[in-house]
Amino acid sequence: MLNGTLSSIVDRHNAAAAARRKNSTDPKDADTYEEMMRRLSALTDKRVAEKTKKEHEAFVQLTKEKAAAGDVEAGGQIGRLMVEGALMKRDTKHGLELMSIAAEKGNTFIGRYLATFLMEGQYNVPVDFPKAHYWNMKFAEKGVGDLAYEACMDFVLGRGVGRDLKEAVRLCKVSFDNESYDGAEMLGDLLNGDMPGVPADYALAEAGYRRAMENHWKKNAPDKLTKLLLHSKDGGPDYAKLLPIYQQMADKGDRMAQASLGYLYMNGNGTPVDMAKAIQWLSTAAGGGSERATFDLGTLWITGNNLPKDPAKGLSLYRAAAVKGWPPALYAMGIRTLNGQDVPKDPAEGTRLLELAAGKGDPNAPCALGQIYLQKDPVAARKWFGMGAERGNEVCVQALKNL
Repeated sequence: MLNGTLSSIVDRHNAAAAARRKNSTDPKDADTYEEMMRRLSALTDKRVAEKTKKEHEAFVQLTKEKAAAGDVEAGGQIGRLMVEGALMKRDTKHGLELMSIAAEKGNTFIGRYLATFLMEGQYNVPVDFPKAHYWNMKFAEKGVGDLAYEACMDFVLGRGVGRDLKEAVRLCKVSFDNESYDGAEMLGDLLNGDMPGVPADYALAEAGYRRAMENHWKKNAPDKLTKLLLHSKDGGPDYAKLLPIYQQMADKGDRMAQASLGYLYMNGNGTPVDMAKAIQWLSTAAGGGSERATFDLGTLWITGNNLPKDPAKGLSLYRAAAVKGWPPALYAMGIRTLNGQDVPKDPAEGTRLLELAAGKGDPNAPCALGQIYLQKDPVAARKWFGMGAERGNEVCVQALKNL
């Protein structure tokens, strides 16, 4: 059975491949030449499509002539056209044979197509993972980055070969060294310390994620890198490296990064304390809908952490976060309402807010509720203390012992 981390990688890889095959409208991904021309016509002027068709016909004729003269690459191209059924009768078996000859001679272009056809079943080619793995490995060893990545994934997924994460790491390094963004991100996933059975290499994982971030399609790479930098370094997070990454993400509108940048400036992590920038970025994140940033900004104004206190502004932010269902805000407003702290005292409303907070997972609310019910309903008190104890709240654990 796959472990959770490996299973998530498998699921992500398979889903991406299936979505690309199913949803692609790119002419080059069409199953037949006729479909390719139909898609091309939809994207361009009909005259352009007709011109392209004539160019393709001339290309096919020239390629046939080269193949007849013994040009191996041309033979592979003819094989590809046979498999695709492009301007010639489809002959999958013969086409694959011609492609295989060219690939065995080391033609990377044909080898890449051949491996893809066999992995993904394009143009009705029967899926054959062992054969696809053979071609992936052949070109991986030649330093072809994208096929080294596919070979790596073969060993991660057990696709046409037994699972072997050590070999997967080796091939991902080859892919990384040969400019594959997919291989770079996968290298980070394998070496970030979360993969059972694979020794962590934080420096190489960081390099992998940084390389992947150069490709704007790698949307998850920044989050993966920040997680790595938060948890991998002995003695604590590497805030100095986190700061520019959060800045880059925040400038692109990432609310989590905006809030995190605010915390770094607020606490002086990786940078001198700068409350103006802390307020700026927390306010930006709050304005974008971050409940946590809204609540934490409220806490700043209530406590006056390096700022003049402004309880009214802080409570307004607490209420806003509570309305959005942020558990710590519900807890804070519940306690204040229960005790009449800066707000009208209302025990019933305070209890309701605490129950909402507990229902959303807040670890402190169950203890407060246990205290409320301790005298009037010991059974209910035990329930609430038990909930808090399960969430690791030591006050609740002790309260249960004392019941």
